[in-house]
Amino acid sequence: MWLIYWTLLLWGWIATPKVDSIEVTPRSLFVAPRGQTTLTCSASAGNIEWLRGQLGNLTVIGNNINDTREVLSADRSELNITDVSEKDQCGDYYCLDAVFKTLSCPATVSLAGIASHFELEPSDTVAQGGEDSVLLCRPPVSQPPAVVGWTKDGHALSPDGSHVIGPCGLVILNASVEDAGTYQCAAFNPVTMEQMFSREAHFNVTDSAQGSRGSPSIMVAPPTSSVMEGSSITLQCCGARVCGVLGMDHRALYPQLQVVFSH
Repeated sequence: MWLIYWTLLLWGWIATPKVDSIEVTPRSLFVAPRGQTTLTCSASAGNIEWLRGQLGNLTVIGNNINDTREVLSADRSELNITDVSEKDQCGDYYCLDAVFKTLSCPATVSLAGIASHFELEPSDTVAQGGEDSVLLCRPPVSQPPAVVGWTKDGHALSPDGSHVIGPCGLVILNASVEDAGTYQCAAFNPVTMEQMFSREAHFNVTDSAQGSRGSPSIMVAPPTSSVMEGSSITLQCCGARVCGVLGMDHRALYPQLQVVFSH
């Protein structure tokens, strides 16, 4: 009798499908306005339900044949979202294994975009020959973060031994008359393909024996940031002259300070 019991118990354990954790990929993504994307669920095909919203207020989606903006694949493992708008299609998506009632972690769909104004624009600057200088720039708010570049006299500027593109702006090392010109900070959103340009900043170089050094231009990047308790953040102090004041090599332009917020 006991032999039959243990045999049936063992057979039931072998025959029962094992439930692994399920997930939606990609976990986080930005989509251009009126664009489209596809989410994929790792649960067993055919046993999937898709939901959108916040936990406690989830809505089943993909079953409305009249809504062509959210369409499921034949095996329900993929959800194709089109004509994305912030009001209707952005937010958290989940997939549910309808047999084992296993819910995935959320996949967040956000609308991409870039603001029309810079947080900080470069200003006209006069530097002494042989001196290090910085043109400050803080790009527009962008989702995802903008890719920052610079132009000089209307042409793209590539980082080299004399120009360093950092989180606070453009650092010009050992300035010479060849560096004089008109500079612009450029911000590019890699999803929407939008590009914004700052005001033009005129950079002039005087003879090293003339003029005064003036006050250093420094800033901390990022200027604001949200950090989860227990995690860490890196703050960067940027300035062409401030590093010398700190007793560091004047070419170590971006000393790093790590602040850890703990419980």
